[in-house]
Amino acid sequence: MPKRLSPAAVVALKEALGVLYWYKNDLRSFLHECLSDTKTLSLVDWNNPKRQVASDLVDRLVREGPRSVGDLTRLCHEVCSVKSFRHLEQLDGGAEKAARAKAAIAHLNSLVGTNVQVEDEERQCEERRKKAAEKLKTNSAVRQKLTDCVKDI
Repeated sequence: MPKRLSPAAVVALKEALGVLYWYKNDLRSFLHECLSDTKTLSLVDWNNPKRQVASDLVDRLVREGPRSVGDLTRLCHEVCSVKSFRHLEQLDGGAEKAARAKAAIAHLNSLVGTNVQVEDEERQCEERRKKAAEKLKTNSAVRQKLTDCVKDI
């Protein structure tokens, strides 16, 4: 993901968060799990309507700039990862609510999905590099011990 979200992605994230959960407590719980610094959640006025809460939170994260890139990335990734809308389908007018959430998430995914996938792949590649370097280090240590043993003979 780039150092900052595009303006279109910011709007799409706000929309997706606003329709993903019907109840504010569910939204709050979801956000609490997604954000590394939950202090940000305490700065949001939870008496506002849910869409305003989502908008205020995303605006605050965007204003924080580079400090919040990780949280924005994770938030986009977690929102785009939602595949079940059963929690919405069980409500009155649930099919419509679920369809709205699916559409909002699909739109967000179209704007940031590729970047999130690339970032995940880069993270996995870095982990593989680290493991390979550790294995190489271990192999070097074994070779050195074998060389020392041969010298002693």
